[in-house]
Amino acid sequence: MRYVDDPYAAAQDADALLILNDWQEFAELDLAKLHYTLRYPIVIDGRNLYDPARMTKAGFTYLSVGRPGLAQPVDPVAAFFIPRSRDGSKV
Repeated sequence: MRYVDDPYAAAQDADALLILNDWQEFAELDLAKLHYTLRYPIVIDGRNLYDPARMTKAGFTYLSVGRPGLAQPVDPVAAFFIPRSRDGSKV
């Protein structure tokens, strides 16, 4: 674990950004700078700080957790999991 004083330093070269609180300093991030800072522009927003249309326009893959009425990407595990019986045959 690494502690930093700056949200952009925390995001530097990260594969994705996970937002777990609704502090104002995170709601006001410079999205262009954040996009440049992340290795992959993926944001998983557990507090619904951002407007999904704004995030998409800014070039992010944006997942908003628990926001009603917002279409989310298909769960890759559920989409590709093939149920099998105990003996290994398809159900």
